[in-house]
Amino acid sequence: MNVYTADELVTKCVEYLKGLLSGTEISTFEIVEEIAGKKHADLYDLTDIHFRVMEEAGKEGIMCDNSAYGDMLMGMPYSIPYIVSFNADRN
Repeated sequence: MNVYTADELVTKCVEYLKGLLSGTEISTFEIVEEIAGKKHADLYDLTDIHFRVMEEAGKEGIMCDNSAYGDMLMGMPYSIPYIVSFNADRN
């Protein structure tokens, strides 16, 4: 697997989200592990990556709903699963 800059990783994560089926449950951490590899995932500020991915995904019409876990103490934001869905008018 490769080591990417934070900007490259955010872009790759959003592209990964675009390729998922609506209704898929996944976490940002799982996506980073898939893209960068398990041994490289800890090289990144995953909290920063997570929030940047959520922002960019929203701009692309991708919704990442983690409300099912809203009342739970879960840990770091990047490890909380979310359900992926898409706006009908996404780019």
